[in-house]
Amino acid sequence: MRERRAQVVLVVRAFEEADPDGRLLPPVLREEATRRALAVTGLIDFQGRPGRNPRNEETIFRRARLLLDALGRKYPTLLRILNAARHGFGFAPLIVVAALCAGFAGTSLEGGREVDILSFFVLGLVAWNLAVYLLALARVVARGRAPRSARREDPGGQLVARVAGGFLRWPLWRALRAWSRVMEARPEEARIAAEALRRFAVHWQRVARPLMLTRARMLLHLAAVAFAAGAVVGMVGRGLACEYRASWESAWLGERQVQFLVNTLLWPAATVLGKEVPDVAPLRGPGRSGDARPWIQLYGMSALLFVGVPRALLAAYQGWRARKLARDLPVDLEAAYFRRIFTAWRGVRRRVEVVAYGYRPGPSPLSVLKTLLYDFFGARTDIRVREAVAYGEEADAEGVQDAFHPATPAGDDFERCHVVVFYLAQTPEEEVHGRFLEALRAHVRERAERLLVLLDASSYWEAAPAPERVRERHAAWERLLREHELTAVEVELGREGAYPATDELMDRLRLALWPPEEAALVRS
Repeated sequence: MRERRAQVVLVVRAFEEADPDGRLLPPVLREEATRRALAVTGLIDFQGRPGRNPRNEETIFRRARLLLDALGRKYPTLLRILNAARHGFGFAPLIVVAALCAGFAGTSLEGGREVDILSFFVLGLVAWNLAVYLLALARVVARGRAPRSARREDPGGQLVARVAGGFLRWPLWRALRAWSRVMEARPEEARIAAEALRRFAVHWQRVARPLMLTRARMLLHLAAVAFAAGAVVGMVGRGLACEYRASWESAWLGERQVQFLVNTLLWPAATVLGKEVPDVAPLRGPGRSGDARPWIQLYGMSALLFVGVPRALLAAYQGWRARKLARDLPVDLEAAYFRRIFTAWRGVRRRVEVVAYGYRPGPSPLSVLKTLLYDFFGARTDIRVREAVAYGEEADAEGVQDAFHPATPAGDDFERCHVVVFYLAQTPEEEVHGRFLEALRAHVRERAERLLVLLDASSYWEAAPAPERVRERHAAWERLLREHELTAVEVELGREGAYPATDELMDRLRLALWPPEEAALVRS
């Protein structure tokens, strides 16, 4: 999802999650936004008759856009939240200008009319950047050789992450202060907005962390270029009004060592300028100096070669990466929130067939199960509960076919999922449960359908004699299912009332679907 769309969607998601009672976004407004988004994208007609399954990027964005517009009309200050995320790096020019001024001030602080070629400000600047390049190269080589599982973010990367996080937190904090001043008379709504801001920051950092880090690196490279430019401008500016002389002194280095040092460091600049590095011997000691112009030219060109050009190229590369990342942010449209907002419209042309194996759930557990499946697959899903399969029966492909009794032949326009429910209290056996699961897997694979395994733990916790027995039973079921490349979700169908359709449970059900193709049950 593109950056702008992702921001709109995540802002609205944060407000809906922080406002379950509908104080800022009433339920009627949310439902109307859902209906209008589905109608505009052609997934239902304007009379509300459904078409195909609704959850896709365009529908989700249009719904979020409608709700954000409604929030903006009611609370104009809240639009700063989205602008804060979008323009978190909007004050980057100020940082670049500050770096330029710092570089200029650094050369000016040296003072006096003599320039010490060993304590020259740009000498340290060039040496620092060379060290940065070497360390970055060493980290790249080390990360390339290390196993992927052992790779960790280096301290430099952690510093960049803190910088990137600051670019988000600071504007959000300012937006929250402005909102709090406006809403002083309505503290409950201010509290909801503060919680929404916190949730949005969490969602946005999770989705856009690589993008934020890339932009922070780009900004740091641009700041380094500006700092070097300021230093060069400072050097040149100091010589416009006064004549500066160059000299040097050292208690530890002799003339040969200093000459070797400056020859090595300034050789690229001297080659580009077509000049030679001056002799340092006549410049040593009190009262001995020479013309500072060639040294200023050499150090200025060195700053350009060692700092300006490499950092500009690195900034351009990070900018290209940022544009690429901003076009495709990984917003998980399979998350429970996105399933829940379209619950009333999902499930068209989808059929779920349920079979309990080895036991017969009563009417109340079946009602709880159907409620859970409607929450997960959608309210318009055609859920059909088949006759329970007796223990030890239907353990081949033909038996599985008879057990589910599909009402329409394979190849029709229905998306099917088979749900098999085992009782946790049973001891899993490969010759019984394993054979049934393998036959069911073959049936599902042949017909390009899906499979979901549930473990009913109703009353088992109270009946189990000891915690060790419970752990052993769990381990036995996990071992059997793992051998058949399946995962089960434990549920308690015997509980009274509606089963809680939490985000965690919805995500566990999604991960347990087999085969695990992405969005296999959603046709966008």
